[in-house]
Amino acid sequence: MLLFNLIINCDMANRCIICGSFPLGYYYEDFRGNVSCVHHNYIKYCCGCGCFVSPSTAKHIHGDGYLCAKCQTNHVTYANKDKFINTSLGILYKYGFQDIQKDWVRINLISLKDICERIPEMTAHGFHTERTISQVNERGRFGFDQEVYVLDILPPIVFMEVFAHEILHAWQLQNNLNDYSDYHNDIIAQRACEGFANLGSYIIYDYFDSENFNDEIRKFVQHRMKCMFESKDEIYGLPFQKIMSAYPFDDKSRWLKLIKDARQSKIREYVK
Repeated sequence: MLLFNLIINCDMANRCIICGSFPLGYYYEDFRGNVSCVHHNYIKYCCGCGCFVSPSTAKHIHGDGYLCAKCQTNHVTYANKDKFINTSLGILYKYGFQDIQKDWVRINLISLKDICERIPEMTAHGFHTERTISQVNERGRFGFDQEVYVLDILPPIVFMEVFAHEILHAWQLQNNLNDYSDYHNDIIAQRACEGFANLGSYIIYDYFDSENFNDEIRKFVQHRMKCMFESKDEIYGLPFQKIMSAYPFDDKSRWLKLIKDARQSKIREYVK
C-alpha cells in the first residue's frame, strides 16, 4: 500500500529526507510533509507510524526496520499497554462488539526481530494464535485459550488498530464462525476473516476522525483510512473494501447488521 503522494515541485517543498537537497521536478511526500526525490531507488519507512525516515538519523530496530524520532518517544509499552487495550475494547463495544471475551486472550508485546522470525513471509504488526481445545476458565466461562501479539514499537493509535484487528480474530474463534474454522483450507474463508478483521482497524480510525481530536490525529487517521481503501491486497485490502461497499455505514444499525451477518457466515458472499 502506498503511504505517500507524488506531487510537482513548488517553492514550499521541504528538503529531501534522504539526500538533504530540495527536490527538482516531482517528489514523494508522506502524511507528515517529509519529502523524497523520485530518483532515489528506495524509501525507508518508520515501522511505527509509516512516515519516511532517513537511515542516517532514524533508530535502527532490526533488519530493514527503523523508528522515527516521534515514535521513539511515543510508543506503547508494557507499563501502559492495558490503558490502550481497554480504550480499543471500549471503542469496539460502542460499535456493537459487546461480546468480546478479553479474559480468554493473553495480550503480549513482541519485538520486530521476534515477529520476523515467527512470520518471515510477511510484514506484520501483530498476529493471533489459539489452541484448538476449548475449556472453562477461572471465571467459569467457556472458550478457547488464545494469544494476541502486537509489535512493541507502535504509537498508541496504531497499537489500538492492530489490537482491534487481532481481537476480532479472537471474536471469530469464540463465536465458532465457519469462515474462521476453514481459514487454512479455503481462500474465500481467509478473505472473509481478514477483510472482516480489518473492520476493527477501520473502527479505531473512524472513532478518532472526529472533532473531539486535534488536526494532527485526524490527518493521520484519515491518511491510514485512505490507504485501507486504496490497498490492492487480495486477502486484507480488497475483501475489506468489498465488505464496506456492501454495508454503507451511515448509522449503528449497519454495524449491527454486519455483525449479525458475520455470525451467519454471510460475509463470504461479498469477498468471492
